Amino acid sequence: MCQTGRPGSIAIDVVRSNASARDLLFESFEGNTRVSHSNFCRLAGPRVCRDATTPSTLGSLLAVLFIWTLLASFARLEPLLGTSRTLLVAFLAATAWLLATRSFRSDRRRAHSIPLLLVGLSAGFASYPAWIVTIGTLGMALGLRPEAAVAPGSGGPLFWTATVLLAPVFEEVLYRERLLTALTRTLGSSLAIPISSAVFAISHLEPWRVLGTGLVGLVLGTAMRASRSLALCVGLHMGLNLAGLTSGAPPVRVSLAPSESAAVGLCVLGVAIVLARKW
Repeated sequence: MCQTGRPGSIAIDVVRSNASARDLLFESFEGNTRVSHSNFCRLAGPRVCRDATTPSTLGSLLAVLFIWTLLASFARLEPLLGTSRTLLVAFLAATAWLLATRSFRSDRRRAHSIPLLLVGLSAGFASYPAWIVTIGTLGMALGLRPEAAVAPGSGGPLFWTATVLLAPVFEEVLYRERLLTALTRTLGSSLAIPISSAVFAISHLEPWRVLGTGLVGLVLGTAMRASRSLALCVGLHMGLNLAGLTSGAPPVRVSLAPSESAAVGLCVLGVAIVLARKW
């Protein structure tokens, strides 16, 4: 292929007419720290940029339906395997399929994925008391019946692995990286964030979980659009799930009051978004 003379780029006229070349160009830009994603789109044109870097809305919705069907199918194994084993196997299958079919990469600076994941985890864990108060207050105002308390440390190692490690990965890839990104292209962020959050929420079925995941989904969607970092969203999701298991619901063991929790969580998340955009 001909070189354009620009660092990390390939002749744009060739790229516009060849899908494989578009993918190669995007990878070339990904690997060149001097060339930003916006420069790629400026050189390649909006159609090429869209086609090469964004999942389709139809494909994303079909992926959601497939994962829902997959999880529902595995639920039939619960009498045979037990709850924890069934959850682990189902989430492992969902994670494996989504990662194996993942052609779009939201994190352009993969070297910083681990630091962003850890910072997100810290923000999620610290903000848990504030989330419990917010969700509880809104749920009671909506007339939801109180649920039985969940003791700290509930569930065994298999349940913890499924909830803390696997669920955040496959749900963030599915609902934020795929669905949110595709909807943003067609509807804009102002509609894409609440719609993707609603789809994320209704998959949890139970009223309190629908409410909680819907609210959390709004924050995760906003963080995704602000940072363009899947790792940050996965970390935030992991931190919340980990805090829920270690602290219980409502939380029994917490080190921060709800107001302090909200302030610390927002500050850490804000720093993470700034770092993600800078990197």
